[in-house]
Amino acid sequence: MRTFYEWIFQQPEVNLEKTVLVTFTNTYTLSDLKKEIEKYRELLQQEGSLRGKKVGLLVPSIPAYLALTIAINQCGGIVVPLSWQYRKEDLTSVLNITAPHIIFTVKEHQGFLFGEEVKKWAKESGKQTVFYESEDSFHWEKIEIAGLPRPIEQQEIDLIGCSSGSTGVPKGIMLTTEALQNWSDNLLSVTQLSKQDSVFQTLNPTAPYGLVWMLSCLRTGLKTIATEYLDIPKIIPLLDQHQCNKVNSTPSVFQGIYTFIKHMNPAILNRFDLCIFAGEIIREELIERIAEGISCGFLGIYGLSELGLLMYTPDDLRNGIEWEVFSGVDFKIEQETEDGIGEVIFRSPKAAFTGYYQRPDLTKDVYSEDGWFTTGDLVKRTENNRLKIVGRKKDMIKKGGQPVFPAEIENFLNRHPSVSQSAVVGIPHPAFGEEIVAFIVPNGTCDAHELRMFCSSQIANFKVPDRFITIQEIPVVQGKTDKVTLRKLAQRRVK
Repeated sequence: MRTFYEWIFQQPEVNLEKTVLVTFTNTYTLSDLKKEIEKYRELLQQEGSLRGKKVGLLVPSIPAYLALTIAINQCGGIVVPLSWQYRKEDLTSVLNITAPHIIFTVKEHQGFLFGEEVKKWAKESGKQTVFYESEDSFHWEKIEIAGLPRPIEQQEIDLIGCSSGSTGVPKGIMLTTEALQNWSDNLLSVTQLSKQDSVFQTLNPTAPYGLVWMLSCLRTGLKTIATEYLDIPKIIPLLDQHQCNKVNSTPSVFQGIYTFIKHMNPAILNRFDLCIFAGEIIREELIERIAEGISCGFLGIYGLSELGLLMYTPDDLRNGIEWEVFSGVDFKIEQETEDGIGEVIFRSPKAAFTGYYQRPDLTKDVYSEDGWFTTGDLVKRTENNRLKIVGRKKDMIKKGGQPVFPAEIENFLNRHPSVSQSAVVGIPHPAFGEEIVAFIVPNGTCDAHELRMFCSSQIANFKVPDRFITIQEIPVVQGKTDKVTLRKLAQRRVK
């Protein structure tokens, strides 16, 4: 098994002087990143062997974060990416689960004192913790917290990626270098990235999929535009200056980028040859909304942090959203209904995780002994043996015994001119089992009675939302609609 360092730098025709990373603050060649990696490797070697030690990274600077990730991996340590979007509660939860031996953190980011919170956690844990703190993500001060020794990890783990999951409880997803490199193989097979490309990347690099994208781009030797925060007016000049021709984003973020570019510099759209979407549900009405002003190809990728990349859209998304399973990935559809809808489960032997960190009970719930993973996604098989995603099993609402799929109602509501965005959830009801609540981000004025009449005239009565709640924005966690929060909000409103 090769380390990330070997995988990127020890391959034929590596051009160390090629610019491979562009941020708001600087541009970096492979040679620049290599020097940063070597700097961190020397720093880490002062800690002795990293084998079995977990190293937490709360580092908003993308070049520093990438250099540290590669250096930790090269030294045999376990990388624990920590999102700089965390705040007190979710940061503490993730630290309690992963319990890093060493933590790199900035003192402050976007008004939140990460340094203080991490130090407080380390002291309260009563365990030895080596703590590196920085003002700028490049110059580090070492602090040692005394306590009992933290146990050395005996399992084969190279990265623990944290996911909140549908319940809001964090889970540590254990991954190996080999699995992540197999993710990259599937990614490169459908995106066909080349050294001539300039890619704008918006996905969070602390999530496994976002990290795989960054590492794949470094391996390919292309130019990646990856900014420290999403300030679209500041990003647009970078896209123009660096001749961006590919975009990797979530659909909702891309919609905002598209709107700004269209008004500020529409010539940029003509340079795009491929937009790659992942990280959330791809909705047909969004594709229709942006398809008029852009001629490049639209590609969808479906994956799970536990299994990597599983499906892609072989046809342009304008032609409908149907999914093809990657070669080497197995799938089955379980508990199919009379209309052919069932839960899809996957097996991906080369790219699978090794379980949830210190939670064999959670692993057993979704991962069989022979490698089949329960996704919770409901699909329908098409005539050409592709798959259409119709919703989430956990999101499915049972109203009066009738199954209702929120995605179907959301797709319908989003076609109404007064609706900018929608999210549908079910909450308990004493008579019907569950009732349907639709959260609406309005496009101008939005009348609940009008929306109810719009639904009643075109969809089955049991699918019509019982309540419409106007909301300023749909909450998102790790790139996906936060339906846990929405259900809580709906239940408070009903009371």
